[in-house]
Amino acid sequence: ARRHPWITFTLRSLMVFSVVFGGAYGFITGSRAENSGYDPHSFAIGVAFLFAIACVGLAAMSFRIRMVRKKMRKIALHNEVLADRNWELQEAEQRARLLFESQGDLIVLRDAEGCISYVNDAYCELAQLPRARVPVDLDHASAFLRAIITKKPPSRLPVRIILACASARS
Repeated sequence: ARRHPWITFTLRSLMVFSVVFGGAYGFITGSRAENSGYDPHSFAIGVAFLFAIACVGLAAMSFRIRMVRKKMRKIALHNEVLADRNWELQEAEQRARLLFESQGDLIVLRDAEGCISYVNDAYCELAQLPRARVPVDLDHASAFLRAIITKKPPSRLPVRIILACASARS
């Protein structure tokens, strides 16, 4: 229905026209028959009742549309708040990433299974490997790093190796 609103509009218009035309034709035909027992007062009461039902339907639709618009405004405000939070989180992530990347200390982040999820530039420089080739297993990475440090000691002392678990929260 949302993809093709003109088809929905056409079908609804056709249905409304058919109902109105059929009702009007039925009333007129029934009132013109010889033995129909046509009573103009009963006819007026019936038409008034149908008009009242139509008015109640229109009022209900109007109320529903008003409530949907109110919900849409509320959702739009909530969406705006979420977009602002998302923007703030992206900025905080960029700041944290820049902080990690600019550190001279070796920083290794690991996930809950103990696999390395992030290493900073200082680690890659000391290991002489691009980030994509850093060992994922923490034991292999630690042994690899110890072997490099014993062969080529870093220029500044002391060397601190910070191992952080990305899923640990207290």
